[in-house]
Amino acid sequence: AIDSVNQQTFKHREIVVIDDGSTDNLGEVLAPYQVRLVTQSNMGAAAARNNGSRVANGDLLAFLDADDFWHPEKLRKQVAAMKQHPDARYCVTNSCKLSLHDLKNGVQWGPSIRSDRLELIDFPDVFARPYFGTPGVLMPKDIFEAKGGFNENLVTAEDVDLWLRAAYGGFILKIPEVLFCIVLTESGLSAKFLDRTYYD
Repeated sequence: AIDSVNQQTFKHREIVVIDDGSTDNLGEVLAPYQVRLVTQSNMGAAAARNNGSRVANGDLLAFLDADDFWHPEKLRKQVAAMKQHPDARYCVTNSCKLSLHDLKNGVQWGPSIRSDRLELIDFPDVFARPYFGTPGVLMPKDIFEAKGGFNENLVTAEDVDLWLRAAYGGFILKIPEVLFCIVLTESGLSAKFLDRTYYD
């Protein structure tokens, strides 16, 4: 995950890592990287993302879980899209889903659409299909804060909840390219709460 951030063609960024009560050797793993580490007791994904957002210095927020990764062009394309449409509530991209078996066999990206086309999506369309995948969203920090961030009372689908609240009364941007990848694992929240998560 961190390697994929460091490989971004967009260089004006900071990396905030939230240690959500881990019991592994995270400090050793992070030693070679230039990151800002924030530790907390195990409070869940929503609280971790909210805490990271509070200490972030930038005007735009992007989220990435430890077992997922970004395409090198992801941030550059999303920042450019937000500059083109500064009134947008946030920007999303397409994704691919890979298994650990895929990664071991060198598969990194699924079929990708290369396009300069940008889609403007209004709230009814977001309401009909609100699952964008957290690693694919870029959101202005002021909008994130105005909406209260992720709902920490939700066990899952806290991302869908925020996407809906933030999109209401406005529009979002979609880049129709595969610019992030979700790695499916048995321990991941998407698998753990499969029956309670809104899927595309």
